[in-house]
Amino acid sequence: ASMPVIPAALRPALVKCLAQAPDFHGAGLRGLALECASGSAEDAGAEAAAPRQRCAALLLGAGGHGALRCELGAEEVDAAAPSRAAAFGGPWRGFVPSRGGEAVWAERERDGALVMLQRSFGTDSTLVPQFEVPR
Repeated sequence: ASMPVIPAALRPALVKCLAQAPDFHGAGLRGLALECASGSAEDAGAEAAAPRQRCAALLLGAGGHGALRCELGAEEVDAAAPSRAAAFGGPWRGFVPSRGGEAVWAERERDGALVMLQRSFGTDSTLVPQFEVPR
């Protein structure tokens, strides 16, 4: 699976975000998913893109157990600190956000199962398996 191309308009915010978390990406990244609240990711990179386009990059650490979320595309969040989450049940090969960002669908490394992960009640720093589709 290939990583998505980050539109040019969003790259500076991603670079700023990663600069705030060198220990997260120092060992490398296993995956990256891009979610945008309005329009498509491709629209975010267009010259005529609305400046209020809000996107987030979801990065999976090299070990497959941790995730980093970087807010992109809106001036007021460009400098926001990234949020980290432990992704239980892994290691994971990769993931994609669900519509609305309520959950993340991930592929488990050991058996290829597709698993829905959601934030644990009362915390944004833990993603726990909620539903599984065996392979």
